[in-house]
Amino acid sequence: MAYTDEHINDCEFFLGKGYKEIHLYLDQYTKEFPIALYLDYHRTFLHNDYGLAIIGNVYKEEGYKAGLIHIFRDYMECPIQFLPKDIVLQRARKAVMYYNNYTGE
Repeated sequence: MAYTDEHINDCEFFLGKGYKEIHLYLDQYTKEFPIALYLDYHRTFLHNDYGLAIIGNVYKEEGYKAGLIHIFRDYMECPIQFLPKDIVLQRARKAVMYYNNYTGE
């Protein structure tokens, strides 16, 4: 589970901007479903194509990429800055496919 600061650092590294508002948006359900009790259940709501579509409509392509990077980091649960940018964005689609099918069980 990456913290907001880690997501911001990843986006600053890959995109040159932190996009804090996107990370707070994607993780907003941690308030209703605390990680200590529900683990990664909060990801079932916006860590998918639905959440990325909303972000893309508001923040356009760079915001969409920030959402992909956020989801990929959560999926990998490890630092991703050692990976090439094109690989991160490519593999992030696999993470989104995982969360599109994730049921929380």
